[in-house]
Amino acid sequence: MDRQPMNLDFSVGDMILSELKGSGQYYEKNLVEENLPPDLIGSITADFASRFNVVPVGINGDRLVLVAEDSGNALQNQGLLEEFLGRPVELLLTSEENIRYALEKYYDISIYAQSRRGAGRANTGDIDNSPLQRKADEILAQGMEEDASDIHIKPFSKGIYVWMRVNGDLRDMTHNFDFIAEDGDMLANVIKGKDESSNADSANKLMPNNGSFRIQHGATTVRCRLSTVPVGSASDLVQKLDVRLMPQVNKRVSLDKLFFGKDLETIQNVLFKSSSGMFLNVGPVGTGKTTSLYAYIDYLWNLAQSRSSVLHVYTIENPIEIADERYTQVQVRETDDEATNLTALKILDSALRSDPDVILFGEIRNNVEAEAAMRASQTGLKMLSTLHAGNCNKAILRLLNLGVNPFAILSELRFILCQRLVPILCPDCSQPHVLTEQEKAILTEEEIEYLAPAGGVNTLRERSHPSTWGHCTNPHCRSGVLQRLAVPEYIVFDDVIRDALLHQNDFHSVKKLLKSYGFKSMWEKGLVLVKDGQAEIGDVINRIGKD
Repeated sequence: MDRQPMNLDFSVGDMILSELKGSGQYYEKNLVEENLPPDLIGSITADFASRFNVVPVGINGDRLVLVAEDSGNALQNQGLLEEFLGRPVELLLTSEENIRYALEKYYDISIYAQSRRGAGRANTGDIDNSPLQRKADEILAQGMEEDASDIHIKPFSKGIYVWMRVNGDLRDMTHNFDFIAEDGDMLANVIKGKDESSNADSANKLMPNNGSFRIQHGATTVRCRLSTVPVGSASDLVQKLDVRLMPQVNKRVSLDKLFFGKDLETIQNVLFKSSSGMFLNVGPVGTGKTTSLYAYIDYLWNLAQSRSSVLHVYTIENPIEIADERYTQVQVRETDDEATNLTALKILDSALRSDPDVILFGEIRNNVEAEAAMRASQTGLKMLSTLHAGNCNKAILRLLNLGVNPFAILSELRFILCQRLVPILCPDCSQPHVLTEQEKAILTEEEIEYLAPAGGVNTLRERSHPSTWGHCTNPHCRSGVLQRLAVPEYIVFDDVIRDALLHQNDFHSVKKLLKSYGFKSMWEKGLVLVKDGQAEIGDVINRIGKD
């Protein structure tokens, strides 16, 4: 392999460099020109070499002499290297460039990690091609292949757990990947190195990190939101990493794909008749809140098109989950520097000066954001947002307790919808289900009689055994499930409900009041799906729950 003469650009300070040379700890020779013998190179694996960015150059007594990059932290991790190799190690330092070319020559690792110096973002042109990077890519690829919504990566004492949420169920995929315990932090850093938002800090595992990046799966671009959290005590601290996968499909989200029957008609009517005000979607993480909001916007866009008009939609998100070039989409960017700290409130202030028809305010998290969103909705536009709450009743109480004027909140609210995603069973491979004693203990006598009437025909169904899933002939069946259906409950606000709610401040009173207005809960609607054989009672209990 022909090489131009290398300029070994030392990364350490001149004084430290001088001390290292004086003590014999700096390797000044060109590693590529050394032509190191194969048996010496074979003393460590390519995976180990790429993981720690080291190259063996000799044996000193019982010690294996390794050369590492001077910008890394090999000296601090010498004990870890010795534990991994099972033998003493002597470490020398050299330049990053010297190590890079040596890894390419001796271990066929052609691209060296670009993010190790904190370069921030990585893209498809400069990612590390090490075995660990390839494993990270394999995890992401399998997640997309399984149509997973989330990937969880958690180191443990003997390796790394890999879990994927598919159709709402968290499945253990650890057996598909071969990791050792020492891979934990490095795998998290490899994935954090993909961050395109400049938020993730590969050098800091002591604090939570977040970021976002994009990957390609066939013809589909997948936006990924990553977050890390430090797990364990100071002596055994590791990073748990979560990746949310958001495929950017080339088709608009449609209300009639999410809801049906009276629910669909009600949602369309309230969006059509209300010229302004606040529309809230509430629920836990991963229940399709943002997807539903974009379906609202698409419906309003189509209404505008029917009048030969367009709609100016301004979205404020962190991150942007559904890319749509018709809309003005702005992503929150949180930094320590106030000059570049682009908060949701700053974007909202800018949006209100931009002549919007609709603003999507990603999430209301506190009283400051609640008050700002309410004030914006008083300017004559539609304000769509999300709130974390268990159901509609709890959402009202949370809003009333955010410290914002209750009259202002209730006067601007037009609609609150809470939903859960419930798996719809494949009719071709599902099998009959008999209520268990544990399930009966949760149900009332009336509910038991409704689902399984004495002497009646049993219409309840459940997933078939996993061993049969691959044999189902239904092309839409995935693990015994066709899709996940949004099961909603909602409140349409009118003056009567507003006046009544203004004087209620406890859960029981609000629940009783809504019931008197014909409110149907997610639980009640879920039982209808169970009765019709479309959903498992276990899924309705676990995903919707019974208060």
